[in-house]
Amino acid sequence: MAKRLKKKARKAPRRMSRVKNHFGMAWYSAEQWPLLRDVSVDRDVLEETHSEWLAFAEELFAALTEKGISAVKVPVDVNELVAWCRDRGLRVDGAARADFAADCLRKAERKRKQAESDPATGEADSSGRQGS
Repeated sequence: MAKRLKKKARKAPRRMSRVKNHFGMAWYSAEQWPLLRDVSVDRDVLEETHSEWLAFAEELFAALTEKGISAVKVPVDVNELVAWCRDRGLRVDGAARADFAADCLRKAERKRKQAESDPATGEADSSGRQGS
């Protein structure tokens, strides 16, 4: 596992898309793990079980954090991932999963900023000022 972690840790920042000083790391539920393996064209590089993947992912997350990289766990709904890939004509593979996580992170960041600009509605008024 440690050898694999070193190999993947070097590649991880390249595979994860950077969003404003954060790396979005796709995070999967145990319930959806079998579906992810079914829809992924690169299932042979995915861990067989969610438990194996989770152990690896937690180790990678800790290693990135230890190196000062701001990694963010991005919960992924596999059905949304599949629809996102279909809309873009992409195969469900490692690159698409990383891009999807980055896209979700960007959207969450936009929502957070909107909520900060007008906590009542989550939107800025037309003048760009905060609502009163």
